[in-house]
Amino acid sequence: EAMDILKKVEGWRLTAGSSDMNLHPVNPGYVITIDNLLKMLSIQLRLRNGLPVMIMGETGCGKSSLIRQLTAVLRTPLRTLNIHGGMEAEDIVSWMKERIEEAEFLSQEERVVIFLDEVNTCNCMGLFKEIICDRSVQGRFIPPSMKIIAACNPYRLKSEQALEQEAMAGLAFDTFQGGAENIGTGIRDPLKNLVYRVHPLPESMIDHVFDFGALPAETEALYVAAILKRQLSIYLRTEEKKKDTDGKGDSKAAVPAGPSQGTTKEQEMERIRNLMAAAMRGDNTR
Repeated sequence: EAMDILKKVEGWRLTAGSSDMNLHPVNPGYVITIDNLLKMLSIQLRLRNGLPVMIMGETGCGKSSLIRQLTAVLRTPLRTLNIHGGMEAEDIVSWMKERIEEAEFLSQEERVVIFLDEVNTCNCMGLFKEIICDRSVQGRFIPPSMKIIAACNPYRLKSEQALEQEAMAGLAFDTFQGGAENIGTGIRDPLKNLVYRVHPLPESMIDHVFDFGALPAETEALYVAAILKRQLSIYLRTEEKKKDTDGKGDSKAAVPAGPSQGTTKEQEMERIRNLMAAAMRGDNTR
């Protein structure tokens, strides 16, 4: 039902095709809840109206998987650049120019999504501002068929307790003596007090940030319940089909089943049905 909503919003663009570009398959195990459906719709509408898409969230909150599933449902090719602290501006420019040349062969109805993952881990924020907000790469304009999505980690300071735990665990690499830092090198690490080693976003990019935040406990429980409901129902259907097949195959045999045969399997299936019922009720008991 959620996929049907996304397709209806996209409308005729679903029939545009993708020429020679490969599409990511839809992940059948991906569970779409109300939370990530609203996020998908927000991203989809921003792309349709030509607005910059900049999503921010904690590690593991599902940013990358959501983008992959969204583009798969919308039948749109996805090109991902995984950015890290060791990447330089020349690497990004070279990759983007290749994608621009690829997109220039697309028709007006076709499009490709460019996903820049973890943009603020690299010290090239001026270049990313030009790509995301100005839609150009060193003065070369990005074609309208290229839709750009960027993801970043939050700029957040560590708590005093976390800093003390790092020092106690021997994870601190700074040398302190008489108030000086890193004796002999004169190098000071400006990112050492951050939860994620990221650089601050330019002011022009902050206005476009869509904060995913971290998963609250209630939302995480909904995800777990939905995943359990889906996977356990698949398991039950498979086991019931096997049972029906075995029953038909053994119907010609004249050997009666003993009273203890199949008891363990029936108990296991009953336990799974109870787990499914508890998951649908939101019960935390086991």
